[in-house]
Amino acid sequence: MRVFLPVLGVLLAGLAWAAPMNRVLITPEQCRQHGMAPIELSVDPTDTVLRPFPFPEKGVYLRMSGPPGGPLLMEVLARPGALDQALAARFSALEEREPATVRLAGEERSALTFVTGQSQARTRWCAIELPSLAILFGASPSEKDVLAHTHLAPLAASLKVVGP
Repeated sequence: MRVFLPVLGVLLAGLAWAAPMNRVLITPEQCRQHGMAPIELSVDPTDTVLRPFPFPEKGVYLRMSGPPGGPLLMEVLARPGALDQALAARFSALEEREPATVRLAGEERSALTFVTGQSQARTRWCAIELPSLAILFGASPSEKDVLAHTHLAPLAASLKVVGP
């Protein structure tokens, strides 16, 4: 019985993580309640393994994170200055920096791809510049096109942002 209960707990946690999610919506009123510029943001995590965490810390509208085992996430950051400034505030070092142009929210956008971290935390990123926001998608460094990742592509395709 001692062995069974921890195994059952792990199985139940896995099932909870895999439960289907509905569209995530962040409203201008929620933004004001968290002291952030009002925007309306929505994204559909259906068919992905990522879970939403709205307003997880100062300056972050939304963080979506995958299950344990490797980097898989999306973040929507307030960007009061240039994209480089927002990234410098978030990361201690950026490696393999390359400018890019990507399609997001129906438009071609300026972006920057880069790698951060070490060992298991090493992550390849695509940071996309929107007016007053930075949208970050991160996955394993073996992913050459982060936005094409099986669980990140649906998020990128469904992302809608209205605001500043």
